[in-house]
Amino acid sequence: MLPGTDALGVKIRGGTTNLEIKLRAGPAEALILPVAGSGQLEEWQRWSFSRPAVSRLLPRLGLPKAGWRAVRKQRRLVTMPHHDRDDAGCRVEITALEIEADHWSTVGFESFGPEPDLVPALRAAAERLFDGLEVPGGLGAELSSGYPGWLATL
Repeated sequence: MLPGTDALGVKIRGGTTNLEIKLRAGPAEALILPVAGSGQLEEWQRWSFSRPAVSRLLPRLGLPKAGWRAVRKQRRLVTMPHHDRDDAGCRVEITALEIEADHWSTVGFESFGPEPDLVPALRAAAERLFDGLEVPGGLGAELSSGYPGWLATL
C-alpha cells in the first residue's frame, strides 16, 4: 500500500521475488450490473518483473516498509468466453483472503478482448455468476474497489 493513493498497487507475488506493479489508468466509473446491483468499473495496467529485475528495481522504488501487508490468498478462477469466442470474455476470480488473522472474501472480474466487447463481456459474466443467487441488499458500488483501495480500509 502506498499512502495517499488507491491507484497504484505493488506486490511480491506468491511468496517469490516476482514483483508486480498495477496502475489504474483513470478514475473508476459506476457500472450497473444486471443481477447483483452496481459496481465500480476500473481499468488497470500491469507490469511484472522477474527475480533478476526485482533485485535491482525494488531497492530503488523507495517504498515505505510500513505499507507492506502479508496476504494469504486462495482463489478460484474461471474464464467465461463472450459469445463463444476465444478472443473475448471475462475472467472471474472468487478469493478467500487472510490478512492479520481476519478473513475476507472477494469477487473480481477481468474482461479481455476488443474494446467494444469489454463491458458486455463483464456484464454477461456477472449475470451468469449471480443469476439465481440471493444477495441480501445487493452489492452496491460502495463495496466495490480495487485491491489497493480495499487494503487501505483495513
